[in-house]
Amino acid sequence: MANVFGAWQRYARISFVEVTDMAQADIRVGAAQFNGTAANIPSVSYGDRFGSDVYVNLGFYNPRTIDGSSIVDHFSPGRRETHDLMHEVGHAIGIQHPALPQDGGTLEARFNHMPFTVMTNFSPLTDGFGPTAPSIMDMVGLEAIYGLR
Repeated sequence: MANVFGAWQRYARISFVEVTDMAQADIRVGAAQFNGTAANIPSVSYGDRFGSDVYVNLGFYNPRTIDGSSIVDHFSPGRRETHDLMHEVGHAIGIQHPALPQDGGTLEARFNHMPFTVMTNFSPLTDGFGPTAPSIMDMVGLEAIYGLR
C-alpha cells in the first residue's frame, strides 16, 4: 500500500506520514464487505478534498484474489487492486474524474482513458495491466493543487 501513496508523493509537493492514532489521520484506508447496489463497486472514497476515507470492497475481490491472506498482500504494481487504490487515493487528495466537454470540462474524450489518467472511470482493467504511477493528466491536477516536485 505504501507504493500507492509513494507514487502520488513522488510527483507532487505532498507528503504522507503513517500514524497509529486514527484521530490524526487525514486519509484513512480500510476494507469492508459492500452490500446491495454497492456490491459491484471495487472501492470508494468518502470525504472532502483534504481528508477522506478510502475503502476497498472485499466482496468485489473475493474469491478472485483474496485467498485468506491480508488484502495488503494483493496490492502489487500492475494489479487491479493497486490501480483501484491509486484511483481512490487520488480522490482523497483532491483529484477528480476527468471532465469532458458535455460535463462542463475541457478534456478531450481521447485522453479520458489509461494510460493518460488513473482517474478515469471508463477504462476496464485486468490483472497485469494498470498504471503504477500517476499519468500525465493526473499530474496536471496535482500541479494545480500542490505544485509538482
